[in-house]
Amino acid sequence: MMLNVIIFLGLMIPGIICGSSNGPVNVALNKPVSMSSVWYSAAWAVDGNRDSSHFHFSCFHSAESPAWWYVNLGTLYIVNNVVIYNRQDCCSYRINGVKIVVFDNVEDAELSESLKTDTEHLCGVATDQAVINIDCDGLVGQYIVIYKGDAGYLSLCEVEVYGGAVACMSDL
Repeated sequence: MMLNVIIFLGLMIPGIICGSSNGPVNVALNKPVSMSSVWYSAAWAVDGNRDSSHFHFSCFHSAESPAWWYVNLGTLYIVNNVVIYNRQDCCSYRINGVKIVVFDNVEDAELSESLKTDTEHLCGVATDQAVINIDCDGLVGQYIVIYKGDAGYLSLCEVEVYGGAVACMSDL
């Protein structure tokens, strides 16, 4: 006999078996990334180096606009917040208006047209600060997308994602 139960935040509900892990762990660290264009390595944004100087080879930089960047977390996560370390040696204003979006699959993440208008998956919009903390209010997804729709380059010195993994299985 198959028993389907959902375990979420300590509650058991009939359905699917799922669990949520806790703790302030950067789940984006060294995960695979992709981008619309690259001038400097997209992987530098998830390498654990919070240095905010582009010239220290620690910041991703797009080659064209509009630009998007995303990290693949490898599995579904309940995303609590995304922290972006913004470039500080110059051009910090470029982060203004950049959208942070959570998607379940890569097909959605690569549709730049949907990124322009999507509000269902939107965590928030960045402003010119050294460290930007965006509350994602428990959105669930595998891909964290950072999208700059207007003219100009996208620079990200470090992106950290905090939340709990959603692990599912169908048999007990």
